[in-house]
Formats: sequence, C-alpha cells, structure tokens
Amino acid sequence: MKVITGIRRCGKTYLLFNLFRNRLRKEGVDASHIIEIRLDRMRDLELRDPKRLYANVMEHVIDDEQYYVLIDEVQEAISADEFKHLVQRRPMIYAALNDFLAEENLDVFVTGSNSRFLSSDVMTEFRDRGTEVRLHPLTFSEFAGTSHEDPRDLLETYLEYGGMPRAVVMSDANEKRDYLEGLFEGTYKRDIIERYGIRKGAEMDALMSFVASNIGNLTSARNIASDLRNEMGSDISPTTVIAYLQCLSESFIVDAVPLDSLQGRELLRPRYKYYFEDVGLRNARLGFTQANRSQLLENVIYNELVARRFDVRVGRLRIWDTTGAKPCYKDIECDFVARRSDERFYIQVAWSIEDPAVEQREKRPLLALRDGNPKIVVVGDRRGRARDRNGILVIGAIDFLTERF
Repeated sequence: MKVITGIRRCGKTYLLFNLFRNRLRKEGVDASHIIEIRLDRMRDLELRDPKRLYANVMEHVIDDEQYYVLIDEVQEAISADEFKHLVQRRPMIYAALNDFLAEENLDVFVTGSNSRFLSSDVMTEFRDRGTEVRLHPLTFSEFAGTSHEDPRDLLETYLEYGGMPRAVVMSDANEKRDYLEGLFEGTYKRDIIERYGIRKGAEMDALMSFVASNIGNLTSARNIASDLRNEMGSDISPTTVIAYLQCLSESFIVDAVPLDSLQGRELLRPRYKYYFEDVGLRNARLGFTQANRSQLLENVIYNELVARRFDVRVGRLRIWDTTGAKPCYKDIECDFVARRSDERFYIQVAWSIEDPAVEQREKRPLLALRDGNPKIVVVGDRRGRARDRNGILVIGAIDFLTERF
C-alpha cells in the first residue's frame, strides 16, 4: 500500500487522480480496473463506512487481472469516536485496508491529511507493506519554475503567498489573499475543531495566531498557557496546550522542531520551534499584517531542508561568554542542524548581515562548533556565495533555494 500524506490542498488528489491515473491509462490499464473513491466528496459519503467501502471495491473486482484502488482522504473513514480512541482501539478501516492487501491482484493507493492515522504505528498495522510518500506545497524552486520571471525577483512574492498550488496559479494579489484566508478558516481550522472535538475554540484560535506570530522562536506549553491566561482570562492548562499543538502538527499545518544539545548534555525540558508548512498560510492566519522577512525566510529554509529529506533540529550550545560585564556561561542556538545519511550541516538564517553586530551574532554559534562539518549562513538580501576566513559559507537565499549546496 502506498500512502500519500500532506496538508489538505497541497496536491495529493491531483497527484493520485490526474497524474498517476493518466500514467496508468497510458500504460494500457483499462479504466474499469482503476477504482476511484473520494471520501471527502458527497458522491462517496456513504463509503466512509469501512464495510461499505470494502464491499464497493470488491464489487468492482470481477476477474484476476490487476486492479488499482485509489482512495482519497482515507482518514474520513474513521468515525469521531474511533478517532478519539485511536491509540486504544483499532478502527475498522484498518481491517478493510489489510483485507485489500490480502488480495493479490489489488494495488492500493491512499491519501491522507492526518498523521495520527498515517503514523509509523499505523504502518505496523499493515505488516510492513505500507510505503509513505510525503507531499508538500511547492518549494521555492518549483514555484519559480511556474514563472517566466527571474527567480531573483520572486523571493518576496513567495515569502508573502507561499507555494500552495492553487494560490500559485492565481495572478491577482487580492484573489491569493482571499483564497489563503478562506482555506485556513474554512478548511484547516474547521477540520481541526470538528475532527478533534475542540471545546476551547477561542483558545485554539488564539494559539494558532500565537504560533504564526512566533515562528522560529523557542516556545513551551507552560509559557503559552500563561500568556493565554493573562490575555484571555483562560483556564487552559499546559497539558491542553500540548494537545492543541499536537492537533496542528498532526494536520500537517505546522512542524514541531525539537531543541537538541550539540554537546551531549541532556535537556531537562523539551522545547520546540514551530514552522508552518506554508508561509502563505502563516500570513493568512495573521491577515497578511506581520511580514517579518527574517522569520519568513527561516521558515522557507526549514521547509526546503525537509523537502530535501533532511532530518532537521534546532541546536543548542553552552559557551563561555566574555562579552558582558561579568564572564559567564551562556546558552546560544544554531538555527538548524540538518542531517541526511552521513551528511551533517549547521545553518544560520538572516535577512541581512550588513550590520557587523548581526554578522557576529549569526556566526557565533558556527564558530563555537569545532567539528569539520559544513557551516552555512543563508542571507536573504545577498546573491552568490563566498567563504570567510573561518571557512563559513555565506550564501544568498536564492542560490541556496535553487541550487544544491
């Protein structure tokens, strides 16, 4: 079974029912041997019942030839009660999918927009016969490839509107904004509140805005709960904040990136930075009113690293700081530690380092790292690449996003 995962409206349905289906047809597969089910459409609403779904598919299988079963938004086949107790109870859709896999002439492809269902634990349910394909919104290089303009003139547009496929093909700025705002409110927010049975809707709303305003900043559930209590008079607990943040992550809206020590010291409290799957959706959440280019560029660089299949963490170092009135130990961060196979990169991101104080601040964590792995500063207002006397590569964002480094 092939599982295509990703945020809603990022192109999973198009990939499955247009690109893949057309490829099957070109390879000579008869249309009657391609079984299409779209569980988010009214036409297939009754097939959200796993028993009916299974019966419907098997009714189409009338010979021993190969059949391709394409199921869109498969998590819709999990009832609200089953979803609530997903850890303790095995949903019926698992049984249906496993039975499909038992049929030698069925090849099953499903899409889903919720990682709680499509997790490694669930893959175990399918007896190691499940392969996950993660789909993302368009990266910057993919976005630039849709335009005849020079990529160097497109970064600001990408930072504002992101790479959601439908928004990319829109030419009018107001149309893009209306689409992205409506998508966030009408699809993601509603889906989360309904799917998870969120009772504190106002708090979830405020939490979404908080995360959007603080991309790239270390946060803790305790601090967020405290802010919500102070600003809203809410009685929300840190435990509930953690659950709500998990809802956002499981829906692929944001990624929670953990803080790791680069010196082997155990971190006593788990802390995370949050990045949006798409910066256009982040801006839509805030009504396109907070355009911090450094924050947005950091988010875009994170998404690029993930798209390149790096495992990404935030690095923490403890250094002996002599810049203040009294020398002391100080914790500093490296924006990203990117690992892939035997590769390892340390990356800092800034819109500009023309100010010597900013340049010193951005390079400080990299200089404190004594190993031989590549150290990079990605700069938004610069083009080209150059190494300083310490071997640190300073590279313009356009070059980083469009070339292999």
